[in-house]
Amino acid sequence: MKKGQQKKVTKIRTKPSRKQAEEAVKTLIQ
Repeated sequence: MKKGQQKKVTKIRTKPSRKQAEEAVKTLIQ
């Protein structure tokens, strides 16, 4: 469980989704 979660986080951090990046920018603007 822990290993899988860490892998998921690393994947998201290494290859951030364009949708996630846009959401982060929107949140920062808000």
